[in-house]
Amino acid sequence: MVKEDVIRDIIRHITICGQSSNQWCVGRSDKEDFVFNQHNVIQNSDMWIVRKLDTNEDAKKAKEYLVDKLDLIDSKNETGSLVFVYLRNDHTKP
Repeated sequence: MVKEDVIRDIIRHITICGQSSNQWCVGRSDKEDFVFNQHNVIQNSDMWIVRKLDTNEDAKKAKEYLVDKLDLIDSKNETGSLVFVYLRNDHTKP
């Protein structure tokens, strides 16, 4: 997907879930299950979204936009062409 489409999808998801953007965490990975295994997101009950971009550089730019412009929390995961966003909860990391 192109960067603008991914950003739109993520903004739409956050809006539908009805939580403020600074309650969400964003990161990058090469593996979709990273958000579940490393951040303790529960697949069937937590609010989350993962999108694949065409390149690692596009994913980096999308993540930077979400952190800088929308005030999402940066998970500090810096590699991969997948961008993941999840609503922070008591059991998630960070």
